Amino acid sequence: MSDALIATDKASVDVSGCFDMATGILDRRIFTDEEIYQEELKKIFGRAWNFVCHESQIPNPGDFMMNYIGEDEVIVVRDRQQSINVLLNSCPHRGNTV
Repeated sequence: MSDALIATDKASVDVSGCFDMATGILDRRIFTDEEIYQEELKKIFGRAWNFVCHESQIPNPGDFMMNYIGEDEVIVVRDRQQSINVLLNSCPHRGNTV
């Protein structure tokens, strides 16, 4: 992540007491606090590129795998032209999972 993004994108949740830089120890609140979780969903998974699979995991046309970006399930598929597509696992008509 760029320094500019870190410097200008202030957290709305105070996490200053959640980690000790000297010892590397994390407070359990980092893993259990709902406010921190929601902040991560918004600022990490909602705004940045996310790794969903390596291209070697879907080598042939029609190969696919399922994964998550935050709380959203996605389908990663290789098409007939060898392109890789990532789609939300949601029907556009009714919103049901595919």
